Amino acid sequence: MSSFLPNAPIAARILKALRAQQSAKVIDFSAFKRGREQAEMLDQSMVTPTELEGFYPGHAMYIVAQNWASIMMETLTAMEEAAKFAALIGAADEAYMPQGPPMSPITTSCFSMWAAFDAAVGLRNETLGSIILHLGQHLGVDGTTLRLVGAMQDSAMRVYSAISVDMDVVRLLDILSGQELDAYCSAGRRIQQRELWLVRVLPPARDGELAIAMTTPYVLQNADAPAWRAYFQRALGAAAATPAKTQAALKFRIDWLEYIFAAYASHSDSEVYLTGIPDQPASLPHYSDCHPLARFGRGPKKK
Repeated sequence: MSSFLPNAPIAARILKALRAQQSAKVIDFSAFKRGREQAEMLDQSMVTPTELEGFYPGHAMYIVAQNWASIMMETLTAMEEAAKFAALIGAADEAYMPQGPPMSPITTSCFSMWAAFDAAVGLRNETLGSIILHLGQHLGVDGTTLRLVGAMQDSAMRVYSAISVDMDVVRLLDILSGQELDAYCSAGRRIQQRELWLVRVLPPARDGELAIAMTTPYVLQNADAPAWRAYFQRALGAAAATPAKTQAALKFRIDWLEYIFAAYASHSDSEVYLTGIPDQPASLPHYSDCHPLARFGRGPKKK
């Protein structure tokens, strides 16, 4: 996948509107300036503000970049040109109340990443993240901030087999690609052998560092890796032909928020448990045939 979309019509309209507002001094571009300052800070390896001193460096870098992206999102969703994004994210927020258990199985980390980088509008599957990257390219935000936001934009929720864990470092096997990697996970915990996780993993922020589990992992129960591979074969179809198409389908074809909501089984202080396969309604404890946002890919059609 590429973070930067060619021929992105929504991004182009927003850029034109922002430039017009800037000329009229209607909008404050200080947030973009802060993005440049953050890029300089990250490039110089001055990774963590005081409140992030206890974080793994790569995780802190992504948090800083995500914070800048969230500032951009606030500006964009107030614009008429981004009204469809505001409506989509607002509807999901109302439907799922994403505060984590016991209020909702949708965690804040899961929802915020979805809202910024997966909630797509238009034929080009533009997201607020892809638009932010487009604007940053044209308005002087460069360096590490754009690279890290680009990595988040290219990411998707995926299913991994958690092979082993040592403190906050977990060995993961991507059940689709077969790739093994070591990732930092701030929700480090004891795991059962070959436990399945639904989680968004980002590439290392810098060479030689760990990948980052950016969302709290969901623990998948009552379905093994072969059952999940069979589901992905049904759901992705021809999109499984290349890694890039697979990643795009995982982002835009499968509604992970609806699956998490429908599959919620239980939770403890440190994890949320899900059960069932997305296109098998009988396996999902909270499946609703009429949920307005339900779309599981190529599963059974809603009546």
